[in-house]
Amino acid sequence: MVVTKVLQIKGVASLGRSTKYIEDEAKTVELTDIKSLTNALRYIENPSKTSLLEKDKQLEFPAVVKDGRVVKQLVSTYGITDASTATEEFLLTKKNAAQRRGTKELSDIQNPNRVLAHHIIQSFSPEDDLSPQEIHEIGRKTILELTGGQHEFVIATHMDKGHIHNHIIFNSTNSVTLNKFRWQKGTKKSLENISDKYADLAGAKILKEQLWTNRKSYHAYRKKILFVMRSNPV
Repeated sequence: MVVTKVLQIKGVASLGRSTKYIEDEAKTVELTDIKSLTNALRYIENPSKTSLLEKDKQLEFPAVVKDGRVVKQLVSTYGITDASTATEEFLLTKKNAAQRRGTKELSDIQNPNRVLAHHIIQSFSPEDDLSPQEIHEIGRKTILELTGGQHEFVIATHMDKGHIHNHIIFNSTNSVTLNKFRWQKGTKKSLENISDKYADLAGAKILKEQLWTNRKSYHAYRKKILFVMRSNPV
């Protein structure tokens, strides 16, 4: 089962804290697991069946030192050079938009109540039997389709709450058109549909109401799952 949650990041300080948190707490894998890591980062579906796939079939995860060991950290980016500079690069895009279009991007940076980025949390059930690497790739495919591949983002895969989950932070400013991402009434549902599509292709269990003979039991089960997720905030 896949559960998605969305938060709006307002203010530069909050953006900095959020990007640092998701990078610092990311899942790590041993360097000896690189072969299996590479194998896991495969295309989730046949490239001929989708119009939005990244050119690179493999991701090079950064090496970090944890407890005296060199390990790979499940963090990756899109449109920026490094996760550690995500905040600065997001802000540069906004400043560029202000200079080129005369928009209010600079006032957005200065106003702590303006949305600078969107934070998506994509959680998977332990029953899905997917590797952290596969879940990371599902997250990348999800955000690329949601944003049309035109928004910078950083994604980190965590395992610190008893279940594997992705943290995805994407810039509210479009790096191509320089417009702001419009989070509308139907956007959350679109996110859920995209997330479910890629998770289903990877073999995750998708909770579908029509598969339940008892509508009441379906809602009771979903309510229980959401309660568990909220009781263990990521």
